[in-house]
Amino acid sequence: MYVVEYQTWIFLSRFLACLLCTLVVRSIKLAAMEKIVNRSLERGYLVTDEVFEALVIIGFSLDSPAFYTVCESFDQKKNGRFRLDDFISLCIFLQSARNMFDSFDTAKQGRVTLDLNQFVYCTANCRIKYIESKR
Repeated sequence: MYVVEYQTWIFLSRFLACLLCTLVVRSIKLAAMEKIVNRSLERGYLVTDEVFEALVIIGFSLDSPAFYTVCESFDQKKNGRFRLDDFISLCIFLQSARNMFDSFDTAKQGRVTLDLNQFVYCTANCRIKYIESKR
C-alpha cells in the first residue's frame, strides 16, 4: 500500500480542483461557442452581436470602436452578416494583431509606443497574415 504525505495530498487535491475548474470553464465556453456556430450553420451567417459574444468567449475583449471597426472591415457585403469563413478570417487577424502587440509589449503592461516604422511593420504584417489565411 502506498502512503501519501499530508502536504502531497493537499497539493494533489488543489491541483485536481484547479484542473477540474479549468475543464468546466472550457466545457462551458465550448458549449457556448458550439451554440453560436450551430446558429451560424443553420442560417448561414453570424450577426454582429453573435460575433461579439464569440470573440469574448475565445478571449478577445475589444472596446466598441475597435470592435465595430474590425467588423466593418470584415463584413464583405456591409450588411451586418458574417459568414463562418469571414468570422474565421476576423479571428486570424485579431490573433495576429495580438501576437504582434505582445511582441512590442515586453513589459506586459497592455500598452506600447510605436514609431511610424514600427506601426507600418505591424499593420503590414497583420495584413500579410490575413491575406495568407484567405488562400
